[in-house]
Amino acid sequence: MNMKRTAAIVLAILLSVSFAAAETGTDWLTADDISRETMTAYAEYSALQRLNAKMMAGTLYHVAAEDDTLIDWMFALPNNFDSGKTYDIVVTALHGDSINNYDQQIRCTQGQMYDALRALNQNGGSYILLSPVIPRPGDIYPVGFDRRIFFSRDRYEEIYLDPDRQLLGAYALLQAWLVDHNVKVRAGLFIEGFSAGGMFAQRFTVLHPDVVRGCAAGQMGGLVTMPVEKVDGATLTWPEGISDYEEMMGYPFDLEAYQAIPQLLYIGSGDMKSNCFRAMIFGCGSMCMMGILSQSQRVMIFPAYRRFF
Repeated sequence: MNMKRTAAIVLAILLSVSFAAAETGTDWLTADDISRETMTAYAEYSALQRLNAKMMAGTLYHVAAEDDTLIDWMFALPNNFDSGKTYDIVVTALHGDSINNYDQQIRCTQGQMYDALRALNQNGGSYILLSPVIPRPGDIYPVGFDRRIFFSRDRYEEIYLDPDRQLLGAYALLQAWLVDHNVKVRAGLFIEGFSAGGMFAQRFTVLHPDVVRGCAAGQMGGLVTMPVEKVDGATLTWPEGISDYEEMMGYPFDLEAYQAIPQLLYIGSGDMKSNCFRAMIFGCGSMCMMGILSQSQRVMIFPAYRRFF
């Protein structure tokens, strides 16, 4: 089976089983929950305002970059959209295709979003899809949170920096748009991806555990970013670990928040590729369907990583 489609199936299982408790919630965002700064940015975002009269179920919206939002982004509502339901936001269609060709990157994202929307319409889930179009120049890898976007910032254009904050900006604007259209949507987001998309999903979860409600990530370039600073006396710098997390983010890592997130991390048993030698040491290619993060979480993890989660 195509691994990207496997990722979609895994996400559906994860959302329906591991996150079942989320479906029992009754709280949703109101205008009072949206910051004044976000509402001002939303009101001035012409690409979003042009969508105000076009809200339709089953529609894929492409929102062009504007002002502080440096990248394009997309979102979609399911065919069975019902204003009486409460929805969750799922970040999907993350990929590392199309080097030095942003127009092609946009088309790739559109194609994957249409695939995700078809899958959503088939399973009837109460989710709204969101995807940032992350650019990929030839010498840096923003979708994988390349450490150079944190430590060599003066060498690159602003559009290639802070892909996490670009997603957070799009997420906040989407919340404002949905609230403005009386859509009941819960705070927090789910995120999934495979390969480059898995790298983004898992590393975004490490960077922003306060925002993520659940993560499903596959292959991840052969390297899981571990939520620890050292292993057996070896210091793990980003993206192997978080020894320099506070230097990158400006605040300490919240391990408790991270451990509270249901996660599904998976890889094929024959996948021996790795972006890092240490990843092979810690078990790349020996994935098995076992391991528990806590009593409330379901997860399949690299066996050698279990002690770090």
